[in-house]
Amino acid sequence: MKKRLLWNAGLFTGIGLLGFWFVLWWATPTDLISKQTADQIELGMTVDEAVAIVGVPPRIYMLNGREVAKLKWWYCEAGIFYITLDEKERIDGIRHATESWRQKAHRWFRLGQT
Repeated sequence: MKKRLLWNAGLFTGIGLLGFWFVLWWATPTDLISKQTADQIELGMTVDEAVAIVGVPPRIYMLNGREVAKLKWWYCEAGIFYITLDEKERIDGIRHATESWRQKAHRWFRLGQT
């Protein structure tokens, strides 16, 4: 009886640890950039120059199912990093915003995404 109890406890512990590892793996953003990398982007650069610095393309902001062409963004370790573009498709604004715990939960669990 004791052997069976230990077996069940070990099995449940293993399943729990595996589940915990999976949630951590799944919740980690795939586009990790650091704030230091994002700080290298300067006004007047093109999106292609920014992508060369960051290493991954930006995500596209959608509003009512349509792309908002003047706003691009990346997730970074310390929050979200936005760039805005002028009429010549050059960067005219750079903004870094930290995420609240609620925003992180929405991103981690992919809530509200289609």
